Amino acid sequence: PFWRARGRYERLEKLLLQARVAAESMKDANSAIATLLNLGQLAGNQGNQQQQLEYLQAGLLQAENLVNEELIAKALGSLGVMAVSQGDYRRAEAYFRRCLDLSRALKHTVFINNTLLVLGVVAEKRGDFAQAERYLREVEARIREANIPQFLSMILVNLGTTALAQADYEAAEARF
Repeated sequence: PFWRARGRYERLEKLLLQARVAAESMKDANSAIATLLNLGQLAGNQGNQQQQLEYLQAGLLQAENLVNEELIAKALGSLGVMAVSQGDYRRAEAYFRRCLDLSRALKHTVFINNTLLVLGVVAEKRGDFAQAERYLREVEARIREANIPQFLSMILVNLGTTALAQADYEAAEARF
């Protein structure tokens, strides 16, 4: 994160490639996959979508071969974010739905909540407001139950945005 914030992409890439080689030489598959996913994010930050896709797909394939569901979910989430950035909401939704299924199987609360939120945004972008509302309502209930007010405000803003997109100004005002 520090290197990304400073725009030192070349240095960060060099360090990540070294970390990948080290992880592979130590037969640490989890770390090797994590470096691939980080390299994918870095390539995306630099606007190199082809390289981003290659790294993320390689990370996904290796995570699937290792049967590491948490890393599979992370790779799918990253691929979903990439698809959103390209405006390919159907492909993004497919990645995020698979990520959500894995996250539920893992009972990984943070992954579940984040994925539900993103799925709500993606459904809203596709114009499927009913589905967006279902995802956002589910994550709202989960957040209220967990009593996480800072995350709740983000959900309510997204519910308000969905209501605005449908010209339901009364509902939007209630959520904002």
